[in-house]
Amino acid sequence: MFFYIFKLFYNFFLLINTNATILITKDFISLLKRLNAKLAVHLDTINKDTYIRINKADKKIFSTVIRNIKLLSKNRLLHRFNVVISKYNIDEFDNLIAFANKMET
Repeated sequence: MFFYIFKLFYNFFLLINTNATILITKDFISLLKRLNAKLAVHLDTINKDTYIRINKADKKIFSTVIRNIKLLSKNRLLHRFNVVISKYNIDEFDNLIAFANKMET
């Protein structure tokens, strides 16, 4: 309720930081839109092997993250990417920038 009242009087949006690993559903998308929310996704690479090495994640997680990013972008909820540049991903930075531009962040 607070967000709805606040939104009436102030021009703002709620920025939520995420790693995009949770399953994003239609109901969640609807909630984000009602709250005038945008998401900042932490993503260090778009290379599956590098992602797994950096995040010590399972292969399915990477696919979920990419799927969620595309879904957020399609619904105009993706605000930006947060990236940590390291020795593991520095050579892939151009690809990440190209991906971000494609997602229209």
